[in-house]
Amino acid sequence: MRAELLAPAGTYESLKAAVAAGADAVYVGGARFGARAYAENFTEEALLKAIDFCHLHGSKLYLTVNTLLKDAEIEELYDYLLPYYREGLDAVIVQDIGVLKYIREAFPGLDIHASTQMTLCGADGAKFLASAGASRIVTSRELSLEEIRAIHNFYINRTKKNYLVDVFITLQEFIDATWDDHAKPYEYAVWGLTQMAEMTVD
Repeated sequence: MRAELLAPAGTYESLKAAVAAGADAVYVGGARFGARAYAENFTEEALLKAIDFCHLHGSKLYLTVNTLLKDAEIEELYDYLLPYYREGLDAVIVQDIGVLKYIREAFPGLDIHASTQMTLCGADGAKFLASAGASRIVTSRELSLEEIRAIHNFYINRTKKNYLVDVFITLQEFIDATWDDHAKPYEYAVWGLTQMAEMTVD
């Protein structure tokens, strides 16, 4: 399985830079329902433009909806997501299990990624989230590569279906894992991410 290189972007300019550098996908925060509420997030206009830009260049765009929502807030979620859904948003990243259920029902066909904030640490949790409608999980940052592999393999062995797993890796970890007296460590690091991902899912 080929690794997907997923990068964060806080502004439209950083999104363009990530895509130009070879990111397969970019995740961003919008005007509402994101954990980084006080950061410089995307307006509706900028986010619609970003979805089109990513697709034009062969990349995907994921939107964070990774706060815990009260019932009254969930009622507002439909109108918030609808323009992006219509524009072709590729996935949302969620923390709240109630939000996951709501989006699964309200926006069929929209991929849902379970955020690292769900602190998934075991195979049973992965199985539950998959049954609830998550197409991908982002594992807890405390897990080792071996533990992540075990979660992935356990799920495949039990369901006979593939399951995508996201892992947070810093650029320094790329370099530490792949350095081989290479002249271009940053480019070589991208290759290293692919190798690490293959170790995880094989």
